[in-house]
Formats: sequence, C-alpha cells, structure tokens
Amino acid sequence: MRFATRTLLALLSTVLLLAAGLAAQKTDSAQALLRTATDKATVDGDCNGAIKQFQTIVDRFKTERPVVATALVQMAECYQKMGDVEAMKIYQRVVREFADQKEAAAQARNRLTERAGAATSSATVVRQVWTGPEVDLYGAPTPDGRYFAFTDGSTDDIAIRDLATGEKRRLTNNNGSATCQGYGQSPVVSSDGTQIAYAWLDCVTALFELRVAFLTGSPTGSQFRVVVHNEDVRYLQPFGWSADGKQILTLVVRGDQTTQIALIAVPDGGMRILKSLEWRYPLEMGLSPDGRYVAYDAPLRRDSADRDIFVLAVDGRQEIPLVQHPAIDYGPVWTPDGKGIVFASDRRGNTGLWAIQVAEGKPIGTPELVKPDMGNVSPFGFSRDGSYYYGVRTGTEDVYVAELNPETAKLTSAPIRLTERLVGSNLAGVWSPDGRR
Repeated sequence: MRFATRTLLALLSTVLLLAAGLAAQKTDSAQALLRTATDKATVDGDCNGAIKQFQTIVDRFKTERPVVATALVQMAECYQKMGDVEAMKIYQRVVREFADQKEAAAQARNRLTERAGAATSSATVVRQVWTGPEVDLYGAPTPDGRYFAFTDGSTDDIAIRDLATGEKRRLTNNNGSATCQGYGQSPVVSSDGTQIAYAWLDCVTALFELRVAFLTGSPTGSQFRVVVHNEDVRYLQPFGWSADGKQILTLVVRGDQTTQIALIAVPDGGMRILKSLEWRYPLEMGLSPDGRYVAYDAPLRRDSADRDIFVLAVDGRQEIPLVQHPAIDYGPVWTPDGKGIVFASDRRGNTGLWAIQVAEGKPIGTPELVKPDMGNVSPFGFSRDGSYYYGVRTGTEDVYVAELNPETAKLTSAPIRLTERLVGSNLAGVWSPDGRR
C-alpha cells in the first residue's frame, strides 16, 4: 500500500512537472512569436506582415494574457501607422478585456485619449484657390499666401498670380517672341517675400542658370540677376531659401549626371555641396526654418518606385532616415515652426498627407495621417499662417509609342502605352541615341 501510494505520488509529481514544463514552453513560444512580430513591425517596417503575426498570437495563446494584451496594443499601433480606424477598436478591446494587464491597458487608454483630443480639435478645411490648365505644379506660394509664383506656359516666363483676384504679372519678359529666348521654371519665394529664385534654361547656350528676380522691382533697376552660370551644371532646380535670404537650397546635376544637394550663396554664387546622391533624384527638398537641416526624398533602388525620406544636417555631422516604409513616401515639407514635416504617402493604397514630429533632425514617434485620399499630390509649401498649399493633377499623362511614316508624318500603327507602371503619371519620353531605349 505504501509502495502504491509512493508510486502514485511520483506519477502525479511527474504529471505536474510535465504540465508546468509544457506551460513554460507555451509561454516561451508566445514570447518568441511576439519578438518576431515586433521586429517585423519596427525593424522591417512591414506592418501588414506584423499584423498577421500579432493576430496569430491572439488566436493561439488566449490564456497567455500578458502576451496577448501586448500583441493587441502593438497590432493597434501598426493599424494606426497606416491610418486605419481598426486601431481604435483594438485599443477599446484592450481597455475593456485586459484591465488586469496594467501596462498594456494604460497604453491603450493613452492612445484613445490622444485620438479623442485630435478629433475634438478644429477640423482640416480644404479650399481651392486656383484651377485650370494654367496651374503650374512646380510653383510656390508667397509667405503671406497672397500670391503664387509659377511658370506662365504661354510665354515660358516666371510670373505671379494674385490668388484673390486672379490677376497675373510676369517677372521676366520673353516678349512673346517665336524664337526661344529662354525657359523659366521651379520658382521659390524668399522668406521675406521680396525675391524669387528660379531656374532659367538659356536657349542660346543650352545651359541652366540660377537667377533671382524681385517681386516689387530690383533696387538696381535690372530685371533679374544671374547667381549661377556654370558649364559643368547641366541642370539645376531651386527648392528653398535660408531665413536670412543669403542662401538657396538647390539640386544640381553635373555633366557626368551626378546629382548633388547644394547651398548656393546669393551674393557671389558660391556653391557648398552638402551631399552627392549619385543617380538618385529627389522630388522635393526643404531647408528647416532654423537652417540646420535639409529634408529630402529619394528612391532606394533603381528597380523600385518606393521612396523614403531623409534628414541631412547642413554641418555634415549626421544624416538620419526619417521615414522608412515599403511605400512611395515623398514631398517632405517643414512646418513653419520647424517641429514637424508633412509628406505624401501611398502606404494605404491611395495617396494621403501624413505628418511626423521632428527634434534635432530626428523623428519623434510615428507618422500620423492628416488627410487621406488626396490624389496625385504636388507639394508647394506653407504660408506663415500654417496653411499648406498643394496641387493635384486631375488628368493623366502617359508615354506612348507608335510607328510613323517619315514621308507623310502620319501614324501607321495605333499608339501603345510604353509602361504599365504608375499609369497616368508618365511624361517626357526621350529616345536614347541608339533607338533601343
């Protein structure tokens, strides 16, 4: 009898130890999956993949409440990064069902409070200020928001438009000549609203120049002033002014097709190269209001349309990836107070406007959706009162190829669209010299 009792107790102890071991293994497995899902979200930036892994944890480990609560909070954060309202439902579930998990519940309550505060703040108001075929998607507003600088397509001159009255005034003068005098593009207005920097293609020399014109007339009486004229500069595009009006942030393309971010001194045209981007080409760059940082977007690979956003210190001490995501993130614009950057992203499918806080050139928190479904957005910048100006291309542009009879100049075949990537936003097709590309 004693032997049987001892045997039974030993068996029970073995079963209990085995059960405890299995429970420990189950907890370890849940923790391992949680670490994998967290890495996928934070390291790989793959929120969609992470959400699936978090959901697996929630479904398989229902009794592991600490792990499940943490997985739910992190899954909600992934949804929030993508601007999905599902995040709020998950936070509410954590507060309702996992109140005993104090840390996770507190995180969920904080997120709900933040979103409630944002919802009760003043709503975003969108107002159309200009529409029609004359709108230039590479222009810029004046700091007071009264005028808009643009290229007048009828004469290729730099002009300004009064956004209240619609009145147009040209700052350069091609005199409507049938012979090409030059072509102005990419105007940007100085911080004090008195000058406009722009690129000018000289038809005689076929060189791009950086020029500056005054909105209200030059003190010297001249129409404009050439800041840069350099035979090694095959293309340039100004993107912004320093606050003191002494430097212009400019993209420069050299004769060897190397792309460079440069600060150009207005008084003498001196050029300080901040970074060489090799083959990469930013769609937008911006100088922070304090002049310490440059934000720009750039593609990661030649075979991908995806873009990320970077912040480069003007003193050369650091460069930090600000927005990394498997999406087309582009058009970074500093807020007037320099504490944030807004940008466009198609991470939810359709392009929306997003914002992220920045301090000392580094991201604070994660991007927040400002306005969804904005269409094919071109950023123009902010006015002093915090109004964000942007353009939307409502038509489509694509490159087609068709056979042509050189004697009659008539098509002998139906046009075929050249590429099915980014349909509706391809333009300016140019043949390579050998006719193969």
